[in-house]
Amino acid sequence: MDIEGHELVAMSGFSFSSWRPRLILIENHITHLKKHQLMRQNNDQLILRTGLNSWYVPAHLPYGFSLAARFEYVRKYFLGLPLRKLRYSRN
Repeated sequence: MDIEGHELVAMSGFSFSSWRPRLILIENHITHLKKHQLMRQNNDQLILRTGLNSWYVPAHLPYGFSLAARFEYVRKYFLGLPLRKLRYSRN
């Protein structure tokens, strides 16, 4: 899903309980954790980051992170977030 920053609006109107997609790919610049939190609330797990994209699958499916993917997850979602917030606040 790449709808120029309106992903949260689109996902808030989506019925995750009616439609259980097996994969959701979202462009996410990770300037906040709202998209990630929404996906977690709907029982989806992040399995991969590629470029600016976050890959989510239902939490009950047997996917896991490789060691490299775990590092990218921590680096992008937690270590890099304060710096991105600071950078975007200056624009």
